[in-house]
Amino acid sequence: MVPLKIDPFCPRPLTKSELDNNDIYMAAKPGRGDPVEIVGPLRFAQWLLLTFDAQCHACVERPRQMTLYHDDVVELDFWTRQQDGSEMFWYIVPEKDLRNGPTGRVFRDATLWSEAAQKTGVSLTFVHEHHILQRSQRIANFFRLLPNAQAAYHLPDRTLIRDRVAEFFAHRPLPMTFVQIEGSLCDLDKASVRSTLCGFIHEGVIAFDHDLPLDDRTLLTWRSSW
Repeated sequence: MVPLKIDPFCPRPLTKSELDNNDIYMAAKPGRGDPVEIVGPLRFAQWLLLTFDAQCHACVERPRQMTLYHDDVVELDFWTRQQDGSEMFWYIVPEKDLRNGPTGRVFRDATLWSEAAQKTGVSLTFVHEHHILQRSQRIANFFRLLPNAQAAYHLPDRTLIRDRVAEFFAHRPLPMTFVQIEGSLCDLDKASVRSTLCGFIHEGVIAFDHDLPLDDRTLLTWRSSW
């Protein structure tokens, strides 16, 4: 485990105009409980992908601005810190800002942005809208997991249930479904077991096929010790 670090960035508060005129997605970070306000479905989809990436240990929305040239200032969408300590800024590129290139659709201002990032001294990754849309199934899965993953960290008997789930998998190396696990741990509260399983998925301890629809009979695999 990487020791908990204080994030070097704080989300820029949304203005009243932004709150009134945009689709705002509100959630809480599993494990940390920090409230988040994300502007627009594309950014929310990318936030879900980052949040359920077990290698991503911290994620901050609207972390900072960057000067492109002169007084032209833009805002970056996310900052993340990975498990290995590396940091990255992210910018979501909508379809309207893409053009056809020799190898496919490319960000028309990529060179300008990359040069600005280099001058600013930040690592910047562009995420194209169509790349997000191509991952729609896993985004839908993560959206379904989110409420239970949030609840997992606030269960009054969290340690007990985590221990029981870990013990269950220790004696059953083959993948098991939500239904099978909850049925085998029938002396425990079913909702608490479900939340604990989703919490383990968020942590990367339990894996499933992200590109298949998530349901009660999705096969879950125990990946590692914790």
